[in-house]
Amino acid sequence: MWHNVALKRYPNSIFFLFEDDRLAPIRSQHQCAIDYYTKTMYSQSQYRNLYHISWWEMLIAYLTL
Repeated sequence: MWHNVALKRYPNSIFFLFEDDRLAPIRSQHQCAIDYYTKTMYSQSQYRNLYHISWWEMLIAYLTL
């Protein structure tokens, strides 16, 4: 998929990481999603709202384990 190429090119891009975060639970990869959410939260400091969204999404991923 195109987001895998973009993620390899821009490994710390908040938008590509967040997209991969959202796709991982759909693929039943909940632990992988938690890892992605953690990486998303700490890879940036400019988008504070996405930090909080990632935190809540990670909470939901923990509940599905």
